[in-house]
Amino acid sequence: MPCEDIQAKLSQVLSEIADAQAELGNDGTGRPATGVMKAAIVRGIASLRRQQQALGAQLEHCLISSGHPTARPLATTFCGMATLVTSDQRAAGPFVENICLGVYFNASRSEIHIISFPSISTDPFPVQAPWPIGTLYNVTTISKIGGGNGIFDKAQGAAAVNLQLRFDQSIDIPFKDEDSDTTSFVLTTGSIGGISGPLFGNTLDRTTRRMILVGSFEFVGGILDRKTGNLIIEGTFADLP
Repeated sequence: MPCEDIQAKLSQVLSEIADAQAELGNDGTGRPATGVMKAAIVRGIASLRRQQQALGAQLEHCLISSGHPTARPLATTFCGMATLVTSDQRAAGPFVENICLGVYFNASRSEIHIISFPSISTDPFPVQAPWPIGTLYNVTTISKIGGGNGIFDKAQGAAAVNLQLRFDQSIDIPFKDEDSDTTSFVLTTGSIGGISGPLFGNTLDRTTRRMILVGSFEFVGGILDRKTGNLIIEGTFADLP
């Protein structure tokens, strides 16, 4: 088939990027990669990204030149349920909310971009504030502040998207910043923190258009500072990428 060799090379590079991203989060000893090892992995990912971009451009040119019927970008939606849990016992969750993301795929289906991430708010939940305030009811509003770009392997139906979120708390505690950001993290069809099966275990079901993305992160600042969170988004694409 036309362009098959380029697609195979691109799939290999995408697989290597996914492996490197997993290695960046865990070096095999149960700790995130740091120091020299982290720097080497980051350089390796940057090199693989350049290869991905070059092969993606070659594939798109090849598909268009060969008159391939699907050689065009796709803007669609990914709608379903988002589930959040945290390590903070004051707000452990699970918090489950509806979500509908705007998603864009390039013509070669080697890239995926979250182009809209509407803010989502939890139902009010009780939080034990310092005496003498007592129990307060808080609403957390989650919004995207960074990332949204990632890779997509059409052959495997696998995705990995970088993301950074802000958690805005409705409570106002005097002399304290309540709001928290997350570290930059990866939403992936694989397993993070034991949430789901093996890497790329929740890949796209081409019959139902259903896919599950999972991510694990640490909070920075605010009342959740240094706590961890896990996010699961289970949804369905309006159009099959």
